[in-house]
Amino acid sequence: MSTYHPKNKLAVAVSAALVVFSTASLAQEKPGKNAGPVEEVIVTGSAIVREDLEGSLPIQILDVADIARTGVTNTGDLVAQLPAMQGFTTPADSVGGGGGGIQTASIHDIGEQYTLTLLNGRRMASATSGATVDLRAIPVSVVENVEVLTDGASALYGSDAIAGVVNFKLKEEVDETRISLSYDAPLESGGEVLAFDLSTGFGSFDEDGYSFVMAVSHEEREQLKSTDRDFAKSGILTVNHPGLGQDGIFFRGSGNAIPGNARVRYMDNDKVDDPKTPADDRITTYIFNPYYLNNGNKCAENNAPILSGASATSDAGQECYFDFTSTIEIIPKQESDSLFLSGRVAINDNLTAFGRVTYTDSTLESRIAPYPTGWVPLPSDSQLVKDEILPHLNDKQKGNILNVFGRWRSLAAGNRTTIYDSQALNTVFGLEGSFDDIEYTTAISYGRNDQTQDYPTGWLLADEFNALVSSGGLNIFTDAASLPDSEKAALAGAVYSGEWETTETETIAFDASGTKPLFQMAGGESVLAAGIDYRQSSYVNELSPANQGTIKPGDDERTSDILFLGVGTPYDLSRSQWGIFAEYFMPVLDSVELSASVRYDSIGSVQDDSTFLLREASEIANAARRNLGGTKSDVTYKLSARWDATDELALRASYGTGFKAPSMRQIADPLSDFGVTSGSFKCPFEATDSLAALCQAGLAQYNVSIEGNAELKAEKSKQFTGGFVYRPANGINITVDYWSVEIEDVIQTLDEAEIFNNPVLYRDLFSARKNTSTGEDELAIIQRSVNGGTLDASGIDYSFSQSIDTAVGEVTSSLSGTYMLKSETSLSGSSLGRFGNNNAVTFRNRMQFNVRVDHGIFSHGITANFRSGYRDQGATINLIDPKTGEPDFGTNTQVQLYVPSYTTFDYQAKLDLMDDQLTLTGGIKNLTDKQPPLSLRNSGAGHQVGWDPRYVDAYGRTVYLKASFGF
Repeated sequence: MSTYHPKNKLAVAVSAALVVFSTASLAQEKPGKNAGPVEEVIVTGSAIVREDLEGSLPIQILDVADIARTGVTNTGDLVAQLPAMQGFTTPADSVGGGGGGIQTASIHDIGEQYTLTLLNGRRMASATSGATVDLRAIPVSVVENVEVLTDGASALYGSDAIAGVVNFKLKEEVDETRISLSYDAPLESGGEVLAFDLSTGFGSFDEDGYSFVMAVSHEEREQLKSTDRDFAKSGILTVNHPGLGQDGIFFRGSGNAIPGNARVRYMDNDKVDDPKTPADDRITTYIFNPYYLNNGNKCAENNAPILSGASATSDAGQECYFDFTSTIEIIPKQESDSLFLSGRVAINDNLTAFGRVTYTDSTLESRIAPYPTGWVPLPSDSQLVKDEILPHLNDKQKGNILNVFGRWRSLAAGNRTTIYDSQALNTVFGLEGSFDDIEYTTAISYGRNDQTQDYPTGWLLADEFNALVSSGGLNIFTDAASLPDSEKAALAGAVYSGEWETTETETIAFDASGTKPLFQMAGGESVLAAGIDYRQSSYVNELSPANQGTIKPGDDERTSDILFLGVGTPYDLSRSQWGIFAEYFMPVLDSVELSASVRYDSIGSVQDDSTFLLREASEIANAARRNLGGTKSDVTYKLSARWDATDELALRASYGTGFKAPSMRQIADPLSDFGVTSGSFKCPFEATDSLAALCQAGLAQYNVSIEGNAELKAEKSKQFTGGFVYRPANGINITVDYWSVEIEDVIQTLDEAEIFNNPVLYRDLFSARKNTSTGEDELAIIQRSVNGGTLDASGIDYSFSQSIDTAVGEVTSSLSGTYMLKSETSLSGSSLGRFGNNNAVTFRNRMQFNVRVDHGIFSHGITANFRSGYRDQGATINLIDPKTGEPDFGTNTQVQLYVPSYTTFDYQAKLDLMDDQLTLTGGIKNLTDKQPPLSLRNSGAGHQVGWDPRYVDAYGRTVYLKASFGF
């Protein structure tokens, strides 16, 4: 296998220039306002508020100014910029991938399911049956600051906080009305963003005893089509690979082509009377493309010829494979509207009432390639077969036809479009106050997240489509341009349009906590904090009639109305949980602080009240309530310490344990359909194996089912961090923290590639599923939830910053990053610096470098964002014949590229006018118009080909403007 490793010289040169500029600025240092004392820091991850030198825990804080300098317009994009974040779900994952229309956070690539997202220190409604939060539910316009705790916090927050915590603190007081309008415009077509927000408030809590805030915001982002970008417009890619000595072609196409391919099965008379030939081998298959043969051995536009090859049971034939990449939208269209209300009222000197309501309505519209029909049966005596198939058969084939099938792409029906419409509501109402020397807070929270998944167009109805083709009302062997209007109209009648399913999650919670000083120690008062919380969560999934399906005559199971799709699974799951914690802070010396916390959690069994609604009233049946999974309980603890070795240097460390209960669906999922594999695979079984008869020809996508496991155990973890904070008097701030996480009994579903690559070990995960078009059984896999072993991750988080006054203004330089040392699981191995078996990459190094200059009313700066390179997924290419210049699709050569490091630069300038009433901001994202590097991945994200949308910028150089006016 050949490899090569290009270097990104431009990134190195520009980064070096920024370092030189920063160093030159530091040389002009004057005594400035930043040489003063350390500011107060409120630390997420502790129930005790105190003044710290960055505290005993590693925490990264972004304030309003930091957020504004990013130029982002939504919370998901803000979190994605943080170097500590890896492995989160992006909008591009919803383009045929498993994104589900949400955006998430994931610290250190440990996983979004292990990263707890909070709103003002309290949990939100989940977007799943676990605790994963859709970041689009948090309007960025009202975020006061973001605190990212990069250390486990189960001992305070309970389950789901193994990797760390992201806490969004929202504004509690606003002294003006402010209107903001922003517009982003990529210099290439597509992807424009328009955002608007309005915030207002009245009252000062300190002066008036009350404060109220109201804000509304709107954002709309246009989609990016594959044809809008050269790097994404085709799945037929030329690969210049020095290790080969010649160019090759990588093609991720589909046998569901337009014009369609044909498959004829006939009885071979020469084998019928041969007793040595097994009965099944007497049937011969011939696959070819009629359009190809009718047009001088050329496929239609956006198709490429693939030789089907010959074997003992097949004739060689020429298919055409469709370049589906040319039809997709690589970044989906998105729109969001938000409302925020907040208030605080002093009831008396010792008691305050508070409340907060956040509501967001967002949509994400994904368009993937037009529908693939698979092999559709065609009557052997139909006019379509007589006109398109028989002219290309020899006499032996014509006289012994058993059946005829066509495989097509419904380009005339439009793209398969999915609209995810989500409404998120999060409310909290509570009291905080004090009596004697005890300070307390208590609140009731309610959160709800509803998502409707609609299929407005492009999805074929199975019965209607099969009947249309069988009747001869649709010629699937002609090109799209030649399809008559009458046939297009007939096809429109076979397209589904409507709601598919609705998911509702709901959380009702109560919490109460308090702190009390105990006694004086050498370094100050020791403080005890304690608290209790309870919450009830539910997950409901309701199906449309089309998704419920019907039972057809002769079948025992329901069949979805849409071609190929399995029937959905309705859910009505719920469970309750409670926890109690205590934390003790001990300033044993002026320079030494110790903290200890302990928590007990009890998470109840999953209550399954699922109602399987069938179409016919006589068939409606209520499933008996089931209690699944049993109660999961555990005691977790955490010890942390900080030592101020000098006035400038503080050392800190922590050690703790954590746990995570399985999600409700991981426990209660019945065996249910889950679409098809994202990658294409060869049959993993030898011809003599009985399962080989279920395989499809060549590379193919296979059906997938998922299944929960009521016997799952809770995951348990151990975490350690150790590092230092260094703040000399010249305004420099340096932090370095080593961290490690070990998780046992990791809950995983086996990756599709892992299953196909180990067919003997995972034979029980292969099954047969009936193809509703052909009536034939086809191979399928089951991705079952299992406790799959261990996860080990470790790395170093680092940051450097300095702000100084110079002759040209205040200059601030900052560098932050994460250097990963280890990231692997016992099941799928390591993905560090390589495309792993988990279909993802853990980047060795992510860092961000920023230099900005403040001239008073004018400020500007530049930011460099860096990701290290990685070893790509192995791929198969076809060599280009040097004599003809044409690809030889009969050659299969294995290659593995090295994807180079990726650096983008963002520039921003800001002008404050009218005593800061009017602020004008302009900037350029991806200043050098850095294009995504070539990647030949075949799985992992969505349907994008030739690059990985999870890790790069698809928009290119983008200019943005923002105006903000306050009065």
